[in-house]
Parts: sequence; structure tokens; C-alpha cells
Amino acid sequence: MRIRRFLLALSLLILVFTSATNAQNNQRDNFQIKYWDTYVGSYQTSSGKFIVIGLAWNKKLSYLDLETGFFGTLEESGEDAFSGKDGLAIRFTRGEAGDIKGLRWKNTNGAEVTGNRLALRFEDLIIPNDNTTLGGTLILPATEKPHPAIILNGGASWIVREQVLEDALIYASHGIAALIYDKRGFGNSSGEKTVPFSESADDIVATAKHLKYNRTDLNPKQIGISTYSQSGWYGTLAASRTDDISFLLLNVPSASFVYRQEFQRVEHELRADGFAEEEISTALSFMQLMSNFSRTGKGWGDYAATREKVKDKEWFKYLFAPRTSDPQTWQWGRMNWEYNPLPALTKITAPTLVIFGEYDQKVLPEVNRSILEMAFAQAGNRDYTIEIIPNMNHSLVVSKRGGRKEVTPNRLAPGLLSTRIQWLQSHLGIHKER
Repeated sequence: MRIRRFLLALSLLILVFTSATNAQNNQRDNFQIKYWDTYVGSYQTSSGKFIVIGLAWNKKLSYLDLETGFFGTLEESGEDAFSGKDGLAIRFTRGEAGDIKGLRWKNTNGAEVTGNRLALRFEDLIIPNDNTTLGGTLILPATEKPHPAIILNGGASWIVREQVLEDALIYASHGIAALIYDKRGFGNSSGEKTVPFSESADDIVATAKHLKYNRTDLNPKQIGISTYSQSGWYGTLAASRTDDISFLLLNVPSASFVYRQEFQRVEHELRADGFAEEEISTALSFMQLMSNFSRTGKGWGDYAATREKVKDKEWFKYLFAPRTSDPQTWQWGRMNWEYNPLPALTKITAPTLVIFGEYDQKVLPEVNRSILEMAFAQAGNRDYTIEIIPNMNHSLVVSKRGGRKEVTPNRLAPGLLSTRIQWLQSHLGIHKER
């Protein structure tokens, strides 16, 4: 089970037409919410390394070792005791009052370390935005106020706050308050589930405004956003609309039209997985029929007839190709298929870190880097950094080719976390010891 919000998107298309249908049934009850008050948090060892304990989609605990990048889920094995794969064992320790104060962590090689739980504070929020409200949780670090803050947004499969919890804990561990929230229409947030990017951008603007003008414990000049994959489209749109967003951290964002991005994804994923060029060409031709119907509502007959002929092809699994013409199924695409991010990108002047993966076959690093460089130059943005992390795929894990068939380890690509933290520390003036 992929436990982190960016790994949950691995099995889905980068364009989440399906978020309007399948994901509606996935709510916060997929997580063991009671663990918020017990084990969830960040633990620091005597050597200074952090171990983050979060929540997995299958009502289990998750863990992430920030030093090695290894992550996974934990099975309950006793009172305050949990186990992972390959002999990993964790026992949580309690203080005199009965609350969790630390952990004992036995690595797969048998070595044991102890860690103290950081005194992070969790505060539930309700954020108004016109006729909707967003439910979220603000995680505050145990450092001197006022804190810089970052608003986290997930990928195509993200719907509730628990899916981005681990990243929030990472930032809070390093002195940055982190806001995680439920997407519109999910969890404790109201509104329609399927909306155009413009409305998702409005939600980000509303959260940034709320933190800036309603929190005395946050630095109003240091409110930023983090996006992953799909949310890069509406995150940058939000940043182009307000000065309340003072920095951006964009993980594997696409700078192309939505429909162009999807064509690139299919072509390069198929090629990475060894499909013949003729098969790739056939798949892209079929996608043209899908794209035409998605955009115009016309051409269903040609699309449906061709779909029947190719539905058993192995490459067909890589495509979004519904069997029904029901408008509800195609609603997300009708709203966002032709979105062009370039006008928004050319207005962003806030400091920006962009992270791509060397073996990302969904969002091609060199193609999108060149577009971003052009857009930032036009915006007059002189404070941006674009990093391509070696041996990393779209899910931010260690990879050798980036295809969907590739079996990857449960390990974040080396350099990913340090790149993020070092950039944030530099731009926010945070000392490492925080």
C-alpha cells in the first residue's frame, strides 16, 4: 500500500477524471483517526534524525525515516507495539501522565535507537470561502513564534487531509507550520466534489488569506504553498491571483495544457514499458477520439466503436476511456481538459522551488523545465530554482526507468527531502537547529 499522498497517485492517471466518480466513496473513515491523539507525530533521535509516524489509507500507522527515505505501513503487534516488513519493530513509550513521549526503533539490521516526540500542536480549523467551508488541521511547530507556514495540496487521488499528513509533519519538524485540509466536497469540507481548476485555486487563496489575517502565531509575510502533480495547475493559478502566497514549492508540476500533458503521459509511459511504436501510435490515435468527445461532446459513435475494438489491448489500461457517455463521467474533463497554465505562470514572481524526477514519464522534466524557465523570465521572477532529482519517478521514489510496470522500492529518492528543506530554510531564514 502506498502510504504517502504522492504515492497514492501512482496507480492513477495524472488527470483525475476518475476523481469525480471513484474517489467520492473514499473519506476520512479509511484512516484510523484515533491515532491522531496517540502515536501520530515526529520523533527525533539523539543523533538528530527524524522519524515521522503518520496514517495509512488502510487504517494503519505509516512511518517515514527522513534520513534514509524508507517508508511503509505498521501492523499492531502488542500494547503500544507495531511491526513492519523485514523485522522492523517500533515500541512507543509513555510518560508519567500516560501520554506518548517517545519510541524505540529497531531497524531491519537489529540496531535500536530511541527518539523523543516533538511537542507539535494540532489545531482543527474551519476556513470559509464564499458559500463553502474547508475543514483542515494546522500543525504548529514547537519553536519560537511567529512561524512561517505552508499549505499542502496533494495529487490526483488526494481528497482528505490525512493523505498529506506525513509531509506536514516533516515541515513542522523543521520549524514550519503546515496546513492540511480536505478537498472541497470531501471529509469536513462542503461544496461540489467536481469543480474546475479556478474553484480549486479559490480554495487555496482562501486558506492563504485565512492564515495571513487570522493568525497571530504565523508570520504573515511567510505563507506559502506546496503542490504535487495535478495540484500544480491550480496552485500556480492561485499564486497568480494573490500576494498572500509568498513562496511556492512545486513537486513534479506540469506546465503544459492539460490535454497535451495527458498525451505525453500515455506516449512516454508506454514507451518506458516496452510497447512497440505502432502500438503507441494506435493508442494516441484512439486518444484523439476520446479527446474530441471530452472537449466537444461530439463523436461518440466513432469513439465507442473504436473502443470496442481496442478494449482488450494491453495498452488500453493506460488510458482514460469510459464505456459510457454519461455527462457526469466526463464532467471533470469538460471543465479542465483545455486548461492552459501559461498565463498564470507568467504572473508568478514569488520565490519558487520546482522539483522534477529524472525518470518521470508522466511529467517530462526537460519539456516542462523549458516552459517554466520561459514563463518565469516573462514574469520577471529572478528567484526560482528548478531541480531534477536523479533516479526519481513521478511518485518521488527511487526508479530506474519510470514506467508503470516497474517495481520500485518503498524509498523516496535520495536528495528529495534535503532539497526541499534546505531551500525552505534558506528562503525562510530558519536555522537548521530549529
